[in-house]
This record gives sequence, C-alpha cells and structure tokens, in this order.
Amino acid sequence: MKRAFLSHNGADKPFVLDVYKELGHVNAVIDSHQFIEGVDLRNQINTYILNSEVFVLFASKESLSAPWVTYELNIAEMAVLNRDIANILVILIDKDITHANLPKWLQNSLIRYVETPKIAASLIRSILETKVESLFLGRGEDQEKFARHYFSSDRNSRNLVFFGLDGIGRRSFAKYIVKQNFNLLLSSEYQIEGSKSLISLYRDLLLDSMTGLSISKIDENIRCFSELELAEQVSEILNYLNNFAKHNQVPILVDKGGMLNSEGEFKTEILELMNQINKTDNLFVMFLLTRNPRGYNNNLYFVSFVPPLSLESSAQLLKQYCNVFHSINISKEDSNTVGDYIAGYPPAVRIASNDIHLYGIDMVKESPVNLIHYNKGVFDEYINNNIKKEEEYLLKIINNFGSLSLKILMNLVPDSNKLINRLIDLSIVTLNVDSQSYSISTPVVNALNQRYGVLNKNDYKSIVGRLKNEYLNSDNVPDIKTLDVLIVCLLRSDVNNGLDKFKKLILPSDIYKSAMSAYKSKDWLTAKNLFEKLLKLDKDNISALEYYIRSKIRLKENTDADLRKMHDLSIEKYLSICGFKYLKAGKFTLAAEKYENVKKNYYASPYIYRDLGECYYQLGELDKVREILNEGLVKTNFKNKFMLDLAAKNAIRQNNFDDARSYLGQLEQVDTQGSVLHRKSSLYSKEGNLIEARKCAEQAVSQENSRREFYLLLANIHISLGDLVSAKKTLDETYEKYRQLNIGSDNGFLNLMCLYYIRTKNMTKSR
Repeated sequence: MKRAFLSHNGADKPFVLDVYKELGHVNAVIDSHQFIEGVDLRNQINTYILNSEVFVLFASKESLSAPWVTYELNIAEMAVLNRDIANILVILIDKDITHANLPKWLQNSLIRYVETPKIAASLIRSILETKVESLFLGRGEDQEKFARHYFSSDRNSRNLVFFGLDGIGRRSFAKYIVKQNFNLLLSSEYQIEGSKSLISLYRDLLLDSMTGLSISKIDENIRCFSELELAEQVSEILNYLNNFAKHNQVPILVDKGGMLNSEGEFKTEILELMNQINKTDNLFVMFLLTRNPRGYNNNLYFVSFVPPLSLESSAQLLKQYCNVFHSINISKEDSNTVGDYIAGYPPAVRIASNDIHLYGIDMVKESPVNLIHYNKGVFDEYINNNIKKEEEYLLKIINNFGSLSLKILMNLVPDSNKLINRLIDLSIVTLNVDSQSYSISTPVVNALNQRYGVLNKNDYKSIVGRLKNEYLNSDNVPDIKTLDVLIVCLLRSDVNNGLDKFKKLILPSDIYKSAMSAYKSKDWLTAKNLFEKLLKLDKDNISALEYYIRSKIRLKENTDADLRKMHDLSIEKYLSICGFKYLKAGKFTLAAEKYENVKKNYYASPYIYRDLGECYYQLGELDKVREILNEGLVKTNFKNKFMLDLAAKNAIRQNNFDDARSYLGQLEQVDTQGSVLHRKSSLYSKEGNLIEARKCAEQAVSQENSRREFYLLLANIHISLGDLVSAKKTLDETYEKYRQLNIGSDNGFLNLMCLYYIRTKNMTKSR
C-alpha cells in the first residue's frame, strides 16, 4: 500500500493532524497514529519512508532544527538516491521559511506554501492518485465534446457545472477535464445547503482556513458575515476561494438543496458568486449537481452532462480495476458478463471487483446479487426523493415502450415536453441524439422496473383514447414507432373499432407480440382473444395455438377440440399441454405421466422441469422434486426463477434450511424483491422465527407488484402469533384487492378465514 509519510515537528502537530485526517490512515503515515511504542523508532521511520509513495516535509523553523526531522530527512535523501522513493513534497507552513532555508538536496523538489490543511491534503492526494487516474475510461466522446464546445464558445466562464446521477462519475470526469484542459487539480468539497447557502459556505471555508478559532469567535464572524450586503458576502467568500487558485487547485461546490430555486434555476446569490468568480483572475470553481440547471445558456457558467458509462466501458473499467487493485486477470467475455450488471454505474465496479477477489469470477457471474441490490438500493432512494406524482405515468410509458420520440410522448402524456426536461435534468431519462428519442437511464432501469411494472388494460385504453383524434378519426398515418405503440395498445385494450382502420398495417407478428405480452402479464382473457385473432389469420400457427389453449385452461374453458387439433399438429406440444391441463385440474399423477413422456422423448424446456417438480411436490415425493429441479437448474445455469423458487420451497418443506438459503441466494439475482421476501418469510416461519417471518412478509406485500399469496402468508403468520386484529385486517385487504379474481372461492383464503373464526371462537361462521 503506497502512502504519504508526513515528516514534522511537534510544534506543527495540530496542522499536520488536520492534514492526516483529510487524507485518512489509508493514504498517510504519521508517528502518533502508526508508530508502535516500545519498538525501535529508527527502524520504524526507515520502514515507513521506504514504503511510502511520497515523502512530505512540513517545513517550519522548528521542524528544520528538530533532531528527529533531520534524521527523517537523511533517510529520505538516501531513499531518493537509491530510487526507493519517487516523490518529495515540501509544504511551507511558516511564512518566514524560504527555499534558501531548506537543505540543498530539497531545493529542487516540489515546494509549496500552503495556508490550510485541506489545500495541503489536496496537493498530497494529487500525487498519490496517479495510480487511480490511469483507470479513467469510457469518457472519450464526452471529453471531446467539452473541449469542442467550451473553447469554441464565447463564454470564457470559469464556473464549470457538471450534472448527472450521484456517483455516476462527475468528480472523476471533472478532475480529468480540469487537468487535461487547464492543468489544474480538483481540491476540497463544500456542500451548499439550505436557504442561506452563502452563510453555510462561508462557515465551512472559515473553519477550514482559520485553525484554532474559538466557537464564540466563529459565531461572531458568521454573525458579522450575515449582516453584510450580498456583494460584500461574495467578496469575503472569494478571499477564501482564491487560496485554492494560488495552488492551481479548483474547489468543488456540491449542491445539497442550496443552489437552485423551485424552478430549477440558480439562486440570485449563486449567480452573483459566479459573476465575481469570472472577474477573478485564475480562479476556477467546480459546481456539481444532480440535475441540469434551467437557464443553462447563461454566460456565467458552462454546463456539462455526465452520462452513465457504456456497457463496453463498464467492462473495460472492471477488467483494469481487477488487474490493478487485485492482480486478477479476467477475460473479456467475463468482464462483459459482469459489466451488464454494473449498468453504467462506476461505484458498482468496486463492488464487482471486490466480489471477484473474494468469491471468484465464476461465482460472481452466477450470482451477481450484490451488484443488483447495490444499484437498486442506491436509486430507490434517489427516485423516492425526486420523482413527482405527475411524472410517474410518463416514466411508466417510457419504461414499457422503450425509446420514444417527443412527438409520441406529447400524444401520450399531456405536458410531457415540460416533464421530460426535468427528468433529463435529473439524469433519469436520457436522449439518444441520433434517433432523437427518449429512454430510461441504464442505472435506474432495475429500480423503475420494480416500482412501476407493466401497463394494465386501463392504461392501454387510455393511450388509445389519447391517439384517437389524431389517428383513428382522421386520415393521418402514424410514423413507425407510433404505429407500433398504437397497435399494441389497440390489441391489448381490445378496442376492435380502431383495429379496422389499421388492419392492413397490422402483421401477424404484431398480434403475436401483443398476445404474448398479455399472457406474460397474466391477462388471460386478452391473451386468448388475441391468439384467437391470430389463428384466424394463420390457423396452423402451433405456438399461437399452444398459448391459446393455455389461456383457455387458465380461464377454465373447454379445450377438447383445440387439443385434438394440437394432437394432429404436434404430439410433443399436445403432451406438454395435457400435462399443464392436468396440473391445473389438480390431477398430479396424470400430469406427471405426460411431462415424463415429454422429458424422455423430446426436448424438455425449463417449464417442463418446473411443472414436473410441482407435480411431485403436490404428491409429496420431495426427493424426486429435488432431483428433477436440480437437473433442470443445471441446464439453465441456475437462472430460472420458477424452478429456483420451487426448489427453495421444497427444501423448506424438507427442513433443509441450508439448501433453501442457497436457492434463495440464486433467486435474488433473477426474481423480484417481493417474491424473494415472500419465500424468505416462509423459511423463517418454518424455522419458528415468526417475528422475522412477519417482517419479511410485511415487506413483501408493500412491494409494487405484490401477489395474493404474499397477503395470505402474512395473514397466516398474524394468526400464528395470535395477532387476530392484524390477521382480519390483512384478510379484508386481500379480499378487496383480489375480489375481481374471485378470491372469495380460493381454498387458501377460505381456509385462513375458517382458521380465523375458529381462533375467535365464532364457530357459526367457521362452518
């Protein structure tokens, strides 16, 4: 580990300790924290200096005459001669000390007079970070764009504004920009908070610059500052910011709610500060925001957007990070596989590389759960804090249909042109410049998927209604993407009168796509109707017939004639559908026979293994369930969520809790959080940990796409705990939420209601 050795005298200890605190123990060595009492001091000095990346002398009258500092200087001089140490930095903290007062061998070193510990720490950090800077990847196009626009514009502003998602790499990009284009270094950060933004900034600058001040003195200074006129306040702040410019450093001001007004524009005091910065020679200031400030054409500042990394760049960064920090070489294929889960979010690279170091690349590829949870957890909070109610529907539309032009969005969502700007400013939506279309920013996709899910029939009808006037009641012909949206919505909403106009434009593939979408969304009736339409156009379409029959089975409709037709077209499909029909009818032995026939004589897809496992589970042949599912999971690289869930459920029933947790670990990377929490709840319940079981069950039902079995499990746990009031409340909620699905005749629901009435001694209702 390369660190900075901080050579100093006891008289300068308070200043040097502040520098050490800024750097942290990982980056610096100081006697009072690293040296071990009772061990030869000379040996420790020698060891630490020889293992340091940079030797830092804090030069003052006292230190230059101190015996131990002299000893350290002698060791450092020999280390330089032997090329054991590469960098020497002299920090003058005594105004009376000049180059001439230093030993001759130091006079050609990097020498700086420094006013504050933060500036000193920034100088040291800039030397130490050369290793990390080599990992800056994937921003070539953004760098070129900055240079091209900045130097061709007439703004000449030294207020550089960078906006993007928190953690997306704004600082790294900004650091590279100021180094490459202006030969400057990024320095200390100051957060701009609250309504009195300049006062909070002044306080922080004062604390950094004036060491040793009493609280009463600081309070007095702040009070005096708050009474000044705006121009005078800005002048005071510039005096402190100028200290950074003297050392070719750029201070960073981070927006924490204090820079922008409610309209997203810079506040008056921030604009005045920017105005005075531009009038101050050699002073650059960095402004970091999570959203694009409105009025970005203002000549006072220059705005740059920092987008997510591309998938290729994410993979390259991961490969280099593993090599540099862990000496692990991973293949391009492996880095691309894991890079998909990084989702353009640089902090996830560190999580991935650490997991690869600890568990191996194969384990991380198979179970990248830490990355999924990390990215989702980060952006869940970001979305909660920033998305307004009126923006949710727009996000749901974009998330479901993919890249859409502004014209389409304007047709689908009123005022979307106003809403989209803010979402772009927040880096939640991105613009594809080539196609001029809008899509969800890659890092937030997982969080939005779980939050908003899929569109329902009412959503599709609403979209048809919005497009009706322009396309259904006129001769206007939509563009390709609008047509695609319109057809999907017409088919999914079952609005037949609109289909007549576009029937010449609708292809069988359009109908099939919409029908499969409905089937996967469990909209069985719409799926059945769409597959029926498709079969009228293509009566021998085996795939359409298969899912048409499956939809009818789900709806408990007669399928005898349809199955005879399938028997004539495909014995394999006939057997698998018969197995499915028997399974849904509760005839598990017959279902297992059909599925075993398919497995023995034909290609067995994942659902065959899953359904066959379900048959044996219902028949109580649990060892056979385990055998069947493990065979299927190996074929799918343990990525089929339905098999994993059943495998966990089976292991729980067998009291094989270690195996259950192993399956759940795999399930976390491929299934929704609600499903995983539900299964974890059942695990805790079987283990007898009902308190933890209830906690997981409550979290499961709170998820956006919760299911009725989540509620039933929670109600059962409440009853087991004797909390009958909560049990009744949960059962009532379940009935109201799933009434349209005929929950009142569901055996699981009825059994729980019966159990509740028995526990409340209402035997009449229990019967």
